[in-house]
Amino acid sequence: MADPYLSQQILTEGREEEVNEKYDPSEQDEIEKEFIKLLRTATKDGAAKRMKGEKISWKVDGSHNAARRRHEARYELNPSGRDSDSNAHHLVAVAWRALAQAWQETHPDEVKEAWRQYGYGA
Repeated sequence: MADPYLSQQILTEGREEEVNEKYDPSEQDEIEKEFIKLLRTATKDGAAKRMKGEKISWKVDGSHNAARRRHEARYELNPSGRDSDSNAHHLVAVAWRALAQAWQETHPDEVKEAWRQYGYGA
């Protein structure tokens, strides 16, 4: 069976100029709009839990990596499955947790400030 990724790469080789000329900058707006909708499905449950005091801020939540791996495993078992709390597709939950973890790792000063602001660990 042919590797679809390799086939895609071969099909696009030599056409880079043509692809760039046809690029529509509004596509970025569409991507952001659609991805934000998806991310909201994954984040609304956590936000509700934080409002009730049942969950700490995503800025300092240390469970992003483990949760991302858990959603990846659940996706592997059931590719059409959804998270039981948020009803988000498992890959959307993976993306959310990866983005949250990346934010924490690239914003260490803001993470420290969130710890102080919310009084965690005090």
